[in-house]
Amino acid sequence: MTSLILRPSRQIHSLVARRLPHSFSTSSSSSSSALPRRFSSSTAGAQAETQDLPTGQTADASSSDPTSTHNKKTLTVEDQLAQKDAQLNEYKDLYIRARADFENLQKITSREKAQAKEYAIQGFARDLVSNIDVLQLALNSVPEPLRTVQEDATTTTTTSEGAPESRKHLADLWAGVQSTKSLLEKTLALYGVTPFNPVGQQFDPNRHEAMYQAQVPGKEPNSVLNCSKVGWMLRDRVLRPAQVGVVQGSDSS
Repeated sequence: MTSLILRPSRQIHSLVARRLPHSFSTSSSSSSSALPRRFSSSTAGAQAETQDLPTGQTADASSSDPTSTHNKKTLTVEDQLAQKDAQLNEYKDLYIRARADFENLQKITSREKAQAKEYAIQGFARDLVSNIDVLQLALNSVPEPLRTVQEDATTTTTTSEGAPESRKHLADLWAGVQSTKSLLEKTLALYGVTPFNPVGQQFDPNRHEAMYQAQVPGKEPNSVLNCSKVGWMLRDRVLRPAQVGVVQGSDSS
């Protein structure tokens, strides 16, 4: 009885397979092959590496070595430290140079400030010594015998010409001008302004202004023969050069 039942079932199955479409039968067979497989960690890692590689290439054993990766990272850190050290040395050098430049600037500024304070009266002093020159010309215009009064002239009464009395007034005027000139020179000396007379010295173009040259026997060539206008110094600076005459050498044209 069982055989009778199975036989018709086989016939029915074959009959159904013939009538069903070919795609249905293929999908049913493929569905049986698509059953889930058992999971393994080793197989999963291998499949992941194989999928990441391009076609025709296999995974390199050294790429998965953690020691080589650590060495690469260590070298990278060492390179970065070397770069940082180089930058630090560069910044340190720039800082030292900038600090030195700043200190030099402070010194220069302080020196220039002190010089500006010391030489602030340069223009005023130059104008004032010109007035002293005028006083000196006035003193030189009086003959030397008339600059003093003889003792017997003070007791002599004024004549028609008025010579004794005039000489006394002229001598007093000369003494007053001389005192005024001396007072101005002392005041200027308090601020570092002093005169200099270079007669007998060698001619210096930085301190002397040659007005003429003359051949003088017995005088050293290129020396200062006379001084028509004294020079002036403001501390260590030439405020005004002296106007001088220079002895000319025998071989000079």
